[in-house]
Amino acid sequence: MTPDQPTRLRLGSYHLDLRTGELSLPENGERGRRTLLQEQPFRVLRILIERTGEIATRDEIRKTLWPNDTIVDFDHSINVAIGTLRRAFGDSAAQPMYIETVARRGYRLLVQPEPLAAIDEPSREPEVSTPALTTAAGSLIGRKVSHFRVLEVIGGGGMGMVYKAEDLKLGRQVALKFLPEEMATDTVALKRFEREAQTASSLNHANICTIFEIDEHEGQPMLVMELLEGATLRDCLVPFESGGMPVEQLLPIAKQTCDGLQVAHSQGIIHRDIKPANIYLSTEGAVKILDFGLAKLVEGQDLGDGQAAQSPLASRTADLSLVAPGGAMGTASYMSPEQIRKEKLDARTDLFSLGLVLYEMATGQRAFPGDNATGIHHALLNKQPPPVRELNPAVPPALEAIIAKALQKDRDNRYPTAKEMRKALDDVPTPRQLRLRRIRQWLAIAAVVLLASAASWSYWRYLTRYQLTANDTIVIADLSNHTSDPVLDDALNLALPVELAQTPFLQVLAQDKVRESMKQLQHPQDGKVTTEIAREVCRKTNSKAVVTSSIADVGNHFRILLSGINCQSGNTFAESRRDVALRKDIVHALGLAGVELRGRMGEPASSLRSYDVPLEQATSSSPEALQLLAKGFRNHFSPDKASVTSYYERAIDIDPDFALAYASVGIIYLSQGRVGEAVAAEKRAYDLRDRLTGQLRFLAVTLYYSVGLGDQEKAYPIYRQWIQTFPLDGVAHNNYAGAALSLGKYNESAAAAREAIRLMPSLAGGNYTTLMIATTKADRLDEAKIIFAEAQARNFDEFPLHASRHLIAFLQHDEPAMKEQLAWAETHDAWQLFSQAADARIYSGRFEDAVQWMDKARKAAVKARSKSAVALFNLDTALWQSEVGRTADARLSLIAAIPVVNGRDDRLGLALALARSGEPAQAATLVDEIDRASPSDTLVQKFSLPTIRAAIRLHEGDAQGAVDILRPVEEYDLIFSRSFDWIYPAYLRGLAYLRLGQGGPAAAQFRKLLDHPALVGQSVTGVLARLQLGRAQVLLGDKPAARKSYQEFLSLWKDADPGIPVLDTAKAEYAVLR
Repeated sequence: MTPDQPTRLRLGSYHLDLRTGELSLPENGERGRRTLLQEQPFRVLRILIERTGEIATRDEIRKTLWPNDTIVDFDHSINVAIGTLRRAFGDSAAQPMYIETVARRGYRLLVQPEPLAAIDEPSREPEVSTPALTTAAGSLIGRKVSHFRVLEVIGGGGMGMVYKAEDLKLGRQVALKFLPEEMATDTVALKRFEREAQTASSLNHANICTIFEIDEHEGQPMLVMELLEGATLRDCLVPFESGGMPVEQLLPIAKQTCDGLQVAHSQGIIHRDIKPANIYLSTEGAVKILDFGLAKLVEGQDLGDGQAAQSPLASRTADLSLVAPGGAMGTASYMSPEQIRKEKLDARTDLFSLGLVLYEMATGQRAFPGDNATGIHHALLNKQPPPVRELNPAVPPALEAIIAKALQKDRDNRYPTAKEMRKALDDVPTPRQLRLRRIRQWLAIAAVVLLASAASWSYWRYLTRYQLTANDTIVIADLSNHTSDPVLDDALNLALPVELAQTPFLQVLAQDKVRESMKQLQHPQDGKVTTEIAREVCRKTNSKAVVTSSIADVGNHFRILLSGINCQSGNTFAESRRDVALRKDIVHALGLAGVELRGRMGEPASSLRSYDVPLEQATSSSPEALQLLAKGFRNHFSPDKASVTSYYERAIDIDPDFALAYASVGIIYLSQGRVGEAVAAEKRAYDLRDRLTGQLRFLAVTLYYSVGLGDQEKAYPIYRQWIQTFPLDGVAHNNYAGAALSLGKYNESAAAAREAIRLMPSLAGGNYTTLMIATTKADRLDEAKIIFAEAQARNFDEFPLHASRHLIAFLQHDEPAMKEQLAWAETHDAWQLFSQAADARIYSGRFEDAVQWMDKARKAAVKARSKSAVALFNLDTALWQSEVGRTADARLSLIAAIPVVNGRDDRLGLALALARSGEPAQAATLVDEIDRASPSDTLVQKFSLPTIRAAIRLHEGDAQGAVDILRPVEEYDLIFSRSFDWIYPAYLRGLAYLRLGQGGPAAAQFRKLLDHPALVGQSVTGVLARLQLGRAQVLLGDKPAARKSYQEFLSLWKDADPGIPVLDTAKAEYAVLR
């Protein structure tokens, strides 16, 4: 601390000594009640003071207190520190006056620190309570503690000291664990320690370390635990680091761990830190899971943003908001993706961690090694570990499959329960069992040989047959057409994958991935997928089998032959043959052959019965209609939408019940702005949904809800069911990513987009756009920059990627990066980036400069023949002009916009601009029209229209009415809308509260904008929110905070154009405050 810096501060009613950490509450001129802050709370308070009025993120606090990516129980430590500070200030988390929690981000100091003159008084020690003196570890040995005699120290660590002791009542040896010294005076930690120990003591199972009782010694609580003899799995793995643990040793450990987890999960408890150090191998052969209850209890506040998981435990334990130590931190190398993202957790997080442990046991190395937590977390979220058998070929394929399933990034694709995982482990043969099985097989064969050579040969074929198992991936080769009918090539190449993909039992490798693999194998991407090429692709993608098909003229009929080929050996292991007399029955016969082949390749009879939609219903009986649909699919992303539309419409003309053609043409209609026709087409596909197979039925239903009705909330759970049922369907992940993005579920959207990129690599451009937008809006800016670089490296160069990169540069004040993106825009006439450049200047009050960029954007949009873009520029201009008080200019901009407004999103933007510029009657008329036209659209009905209606009420002077209208909109504030978003409802809600004179609620709304800069972007409301926050703070009587907010606004607009009404008013208001 330098000599000119203050040594004492006033924080509201309290005084803080920056030298000693003493916090005092003066009473009648005296120092009154005093508290000496411990080191961590004091350091956290210093961080909050340095960022007064701004958010100190949890990550910033972690890096300051624990640099170099130290792995600690961070969540618990920060919760304890903040709790300590709140108790010292007499503050409340629900209604804070000193320290505010900003959900999912961090903390903010609400009071303005003011320097205090040094107080001339004798130096004296602060009169603060101190914890009971903790006994040194060694001094307890030989002593009696309660009814236990301490024998020796076992160990110690972050959760305290552990002693070996003798129970003098029951004559047994136990382990005693004491709460760490730093938690000894923390009443919340003490209460949690006792509550969670009581809960864990109810877990009476052979594979969980038992807690016998809770006791205390000299005021310190302790746990009486089962004494274990043996070693942790971490120690036992050391000898196997070069090659992995033998399967005979691995399987019993894995099974017993599953058994212990199943019992805990069934009672609502999640471990959240499964790792080798927490799995104990006793000398008696039993596996014990350690640290249940002490630190890893499932609860509400610590599992993400959702509500607490409902379980039998919840009814017994009312106070589960006592957050367990460790929180969402866990141990870096063994965390699940959802833990890293701090999402709501369930039991499947433990199964992912167990999968990581099994991977390490099987291979001798960690799945995601790294030098620091950041690198490990990035790998856990975005990379796949090397296949287990690549590192240790001795691992049975069945065990490799179990580990791979446990390590699915999407938890919906993992085992649903530990019990199911245990069942799968039971089916894994050990090497000894395999040897015995082979011996039995050879003995049986030998016996049969003695009876009859023919029977022997049949039995040999039976014993050595090759069959597929659930979720195996197959590669479909192109049809071998030996007829003179070329239409059948496209027709049957489209129909066969529909037949084979209708069952979740088989996973058909997507055509996109087939073509990408062909490119990597140096085959022409658009060439024919022959049997040999299909086998190469099969081997490269670690798929299991190739399916070939052929059709030939045989006499007076057609013969269809389907074969299943082992892609490693090239042996045919399943065949199906069908003869058909009439051409119109070919598709039907292909479907029958497909069902038969599925059964012969290994699909169970129950699955065949469940997924048996006739192929001519799922597609069409007409080869010509199928050929047209195939041509439409090949050109679906072509800019020549008229030709694509023609293919689909002609297919429908041939077969009026062709559901898939209706679903496809509806998407094209929508891209052409033909909304009514799009809705009708998707409705027709929906009505025909029972004709479709599983994946296509999901497609038709979700398109109807999302495109036809706009009801994203109805579509959303169906998308989730789709990806759960068909986890390798790239279209499902692609569409789900879009739905989650529109609903503001940005982390889910990013995860789905990432999976879609993996499954459809050559069509990854659109998914990179979704991934980057979602990651940016989730405020994961550095990760979004990595995604941009990755997309560029793969030659994806779409303008939305550059638009997001420009926004990130703006948010990070990276002027060179912004210029780099604008340079790209100059060479591509990217009007979107020119518009963003204008917005960046509007944000700083430089409206004249903004007009030049907007004119540039307008010219580029006209050149690109984008009427909607021209309308958008005029509407945006009108809106910001209204917000800064230039109402007359706004109306002129609206006059220019109205002739080019086209489509519902434009009309919603127009209605909002009309309402904010003082034309409520016209806005109301538009609102009523849109309301009638879109009665089921989620974003329209629950976000856009209420926001516009509230703006109308504000103009009419009915602030309370505006608040009432916007109250149910609050849960949708953070969504992504294509008409307007920017957290605009919160801004209007804040304005309404200001007019009502309610400073507290108003401040909360404006802080919502400031807390989510990536969602507000470059909108002028982002900078105006600082001014409005200052006005709210004036209403609250907090002039220091208000001055700071005004200063921030005026600093951002220091180079603003003169004569802006809102700026002139702000300067006058600030002069009064000074």
